[in-house]
Parts: sequence; structure tokens; C-alpha cells
Amino acid sequence: MGKLKKILLLEDSLADQLFIKRCLLKSNVFASLITCDTKDTFYRQLRAIEPDMILLDYDVPGFYLNEAFNMVKSFNQNIPIIYVTGNISKELVDETLITEADAYVLKECMEDLPDVINSIWLHNMVAKERSKLNQLNLEVEAVDKKLIALMKN
Repeated sequence: MGKLKKILLLEDSLADQLFIKRCLLKSNVFASLITCDTKDTFYRQLRAIEPDMILLDYDVPGFYLNEAFNMVKSFNQNIPIIYVTGNISKELVDETLITEADAYVLKECMEDLPDVINSIWLHNMVAKERSKLNQLNLEVEAVDKKLIALMKN
């Protein structure tokens, strides 16, 4: 069995932290959820735990616009990011990096979060396996070329 996934949640509201945790537990998303509510704790936890996924509230005091998103991407480009936010306008989506996140879920649609998380993890797993398969194909082609060269001699 694989290792327990680690999700880092940046959320300044304790009530929302508990709501998200309860939603994930109720939906059988088995992952360690580490919560942060300040820039300092988020920065430290990002480096300390090396999370498998990040859940970001868009509007956290101490962060300016996409600062948390940029912090994650400068640490590791491959960590999936899901914005979990109270409300978001089309203008805000168009003007920010939310469109570059892997997904976003409105807090009023929290029941969608477990499916979004599982979908992203499945997509990433398939992408990794596809990459491994492509590498194996390249190795097989290289061996084939060597065999053909040996057979010609």
C-alpha cells in the first residue's frame, strides 16, 4: 500500500479548516491534513512536510494576491494546487493565477472537493506511469537498434 498523502491547507478561518477536514474525512479521502493560517507557518510547513497537494484559500491575511501560489510553485512546480475559496468572480479568475491552479472549489460546493482531489491524484498517477512507459519504450528502441547493428556484423 502507498504512503499516506499529505495535504497542506492554507486557511485563516478555524471554522473553515474544520469544515474542510470534516468534508474530507466524511468522503474517505485518507490523507494527512496539515493546516496553516499564517505566511510563516505555511512557508515552514511547505518545506518541512513536502506536501502531495496544496489547498489554498485565496484571501488569507498576510498574503498579497497570488503570493502563496507563487511560493508553492517556486518550491516545487509539480505540487497540485486547488483553490478553496468563499466566493470568486469571473474578473478575479481572469486577473489572477487561479486559472493556473489545478482546480478551484467554492466553499459552498465543498462536496465536490473530495472528487476534485481524487481526480487530480489519479491524473497525476496516470501521467507518471505514462512517463515511465515512454522511458521504457525509448530503452527498448535503443536495444533494438543495438541488436540490428550486431546482426548486420
